[in-house]
Formats: sequence, C-alpha cells, structure tokens
Amino acid sequence: MTSRSIIFFFYILLLPLASICQQNNRALTQSDFNQKANKSLPPQILHLYYNNFETQSEIESMMELNSKRLKHSLPKVYFKHELARVLFYKNIGKENQFISIIYKLMDSPLLENDHELNASFHTLTGIIYYDNERSIKARKHYKTALTSYNIVADSVGIKGNLINIGSTFFIEENHDSAIYYFQKALVFSKAGISEFDQNLKNNLATVYQNIGRYNEAKIIYEDLIKDFSTSSNNIQNNNSTTLFNLGVVFQKQDLHESAISTLKTSLEYLSNEKSQKLKSNIYRVLGHSYFENGNYKQAYNAVFIADSIRKIDNKIGTNLLLDEYNFKYNTLILEEKAKISLEKAKSEQKVKHLYLLFWIITGLLLTVILVLYIKKNQKNVLLAKKNLELTKPKKNIKDNSKNASIELIEQIEIVFINKKIYCKQDMSLDKLARILKTNRTYLSESINAHFGLSFSRLINKLRIQEARELLINKSFDHYSIEGIAQSVGYKSISTFNSTFKKETGITPSYFRKMNKTT
Repeated sequence: MTSRSIIFFFYILLLPLASICQQNNRALTQSDFNQKANKSLPPQILHLYYNNFETQSEIESMMELNSKRLKHSLPKVYFKHELARVLFYKNIGKENQFISIIYKLMDSPLLENDHELNASFHTLTGIIYYDNERSIKARKHYKTALTSYNIVADSVGIKGNLINIGSTFFIEENHDSAIYYFQKALVFSKAGISEFDQNLKNNLATVYQNIGRYNEAKIIYEDLIKDFSTSSNNIQNNNSTTLFNLGVVFQKQDLHESAISTLKTSLEYLSNEKSQKLKSNIYRVLGHSYFENGNYKQAYNAVFIADSIRKIDNKIGTNLLLDEYNFKYNTLILEEKAKISLEKAKSEQKVKHLYLLFWIITGLLLTVILVLYIKKNQKNVLLAKKNLELTKPKKNIKDNSKNASIELIEQIEIVFINKKIYCKQDMSLDKLARILKTNRTYLSESINAHFGLSFSRLINKLRIQEARELLINKSFDHYSIEGIAQSVGYKSISTFNSTFKKETGITPSYFRKMNKTT
C-alpha cells in the first residue's frame, strides 16, 4: 500500500509548477525576497532558496539570517519562513533542528488567527509524527488542519487530509474508520477534485483486500490498471505495484492461474533498482501460487530468487518455506517411483510385494519427515529462542515519575533511539543530556520511569540488538567481531563479548556461526 506516499504527495502539491525565479538569478534583493515570501507558501519559499543558492551550507546560513531579521519585523512572513526551514531540515535529515522549530511555532498566536498558516503547520507536523510511526498524534494534527481547510473552503486540502486521516487508521488496522475517511475523500473525487485519486483508490482497495472483500478490491485494481494504460504520466513501478496487489487478490480467491499470469506481468513492468523489495515480494507470492497449483519446482525456484534478491528478515521462516517446497518436489518424485513399482508389481501378480513396497515407501517418507524435523529443530531451536527473547516487545512499564516529560521521552525515542546515536563510542548520560538540553538527573529519572531500565542498561540493550542485526546481515560478513563491536559503540572487544553473552546467553561468534549454518 502507498498510504505513506499519500502524505508526501499531499504536501508536495503546494510546490509551484514553475520556478519562482530563474535558476541562475543570484541578484535577489532583500525587498524582492520580502515581497515574494509574503505571497508564497512555505514550499515556495524553500524553492526560492534552492533557485538562488548552490550549496546546503549557503541555504542554511541565509535561512538563519533571514529568520532573525523577519522575527520582529514581519511576523506572518517569519512564520511561513520557519515552516520552510522545517521542510529544509527535514529534507537533509537534521531532526533536532526541525523538531525544535516545530515546538517553537506551537506557541505562535498566528495559529489561531490565520487558518491557512494553521492548516500548513498542522499538516507538516502530522507528516513528521507519521514518519516516526506516531499515528495517533499525526491524526490529531491532520484533524486540526482539516478544520482550517474547511474554514477557508480549500477542497484539495480537505481531500488530502481526509486521506491522511484514513491512512493513520489503516496502519492501526482500524479498517472501518479507514474506509469511512477514504469514502469521504471519494466524494470530492466524484465532484471533480482529481488530486490524489490513484493513491486514494490504491488505499481503499488495499483495505478491502485486508478485510477479505476481494471482489471490491479487484474492481478497483483493474480500474487503476486501465487508468495507467491511458495516462500520459504512466509510471511503470506504480503499474507493477497495482498488478502485484491484483495478483494477491487472485491468490486469495484461489484463482492461481490468474494470479501467476498477473504476477508475471507485474515483473515485466519493474523498471529500476529501487524496486528490488517489490520484486522480491512478487517472487514470494508467485512461489505460493505455483505451490498451490502443484508446480513445486517452480515454487522452489521463485522463493529462492526472492530470498536471493533481498535479505528477508524472517530468515528461519524463509528457509522453512524453501525446505517445504523442495521436500514437496522430492516427495512427488518418490510418489512417481512408487507408482511405477506398484504397476510392475500388479503386472507380475505380486500383491504381497506390492503392499510391502507401499509400506516401505510410506515408512521412508515418514522417516524423511521425522529426520528433517529433528534436524531443523536441533539447528534452529536455540537461535529461534534467542531471537524471540531479543525481539520480544517490552512489557509496559508503570511510570512512577510524576515529573516525566512526554516531550523529553519523545525526543529520547527520536534522537537517541531512532537516530541510533547510541552507537557512538563516546555516548554517555551527560552527553545525551547536553544534546537534549536537560540535566542528567532528570534525564536518568525519565529513562528509568519510561523504559524501566537505567541508562547504561538501556544503551547496552540497544547496542547488542544492533550488533545482532549486523551479525546476520550478509553485507557485514567481511566485518570481524571486533569491527562489529566498534560499529555499535564498544571500544573493547572483551567488554562487547561479555555484554553480548549476558544479554543473549551466547557469544557473538557462536551466534554468527549458528546463523550461517541455519
């Protein structure tokens, strides 16, 4: 599903179709800037900088200068300019900077007095929360933006935020609410507001697919494919994704011949390396349809290709699937041999030998199944147990700190955890406190209250989890254990080994060796 891309398309719509000024115009005066910024939306203001400055550092420096100049002289232009800075810092990945600006703008009185600014601010804030998988907070901001768009009667903005709200419900698997908001957005489509139509249809079809309303999903997917074939803006990968989804629907309806044909066509539309994940998924679904259709060798080959294209997170699950298909194929060969033997026995009227051969083959099959089961369990049981322990969701920790700050916890999760700065070797509680602009005692209490762990215990858990992922990643096979240790923040290999064993119960070298033999 492309629900995440909807949010970006919604805000990108604000970008002008033509440049504000010529690419090489470096003679933009201060008065020209004020005039253009006053009449522009935040994305247009950012575009203005891109057109007049070459380097990221030039843009950042000039933005800071204009921010200070506009703050007291032109408050409305300043507000829009700060939203443009949020977009700029978001584009270059500087989370601390754009989060700081967002919190600062929350207190602006312009949010109450100017509905266009209010809508832009809350849409952008919703995007940031959605990107960090905070769907409830994202939805709150989208609804606020929706109210402002209703006040200014902006139909495109209303439709876009209805889709955004539906997307937040979809990722929470609240399908009824998702359908409700998507269908409200469809009302605008029927009224001639065509923006986001393809994404809206994809979202609605995917919801129907997830709740088993396959015929409705199929109708929408087939309609989308017709749209792609007649559109002058036909994007191959979009067509491939829609065909893939249609193939999944056919598979769910046990129409495996149609599924195989559609999935093969989907592969033909893939156009670039960025579609490797989709390609892998297509081959995995194709393998399942081959398997259900009795084409066991093709099923094995398809899943093997899928696993070769992309490192599947559930490696054990993939290996079990490959073994199942291969075993089914080998079993088919054994059954064919048994059939020939039975026919020969009948022709020679050796009924007793026939029954004996039948039970021998049955015994062999049962033995093969038992041997495979025991072998697989012996190799995988310890690793599976450790994986479950290491990936087990944390239990809810009762927060005993009355002064724990929600904003501080959010910044810890965004800056410390999501950004993986815990992998820095010099990271400490004091340094994190300086980064988050708080004191170490309050930070330590907040971590203990929210995570139920001390800072040192938390950073070790995060580092070992990261090390575990690197050890099973083929891209890091050339790294030594010491190299892995340094990559996740340990200066000493002995400290890393002892901490890893304490957290997982096994040494990192044994963990890597077991993963390779699984």
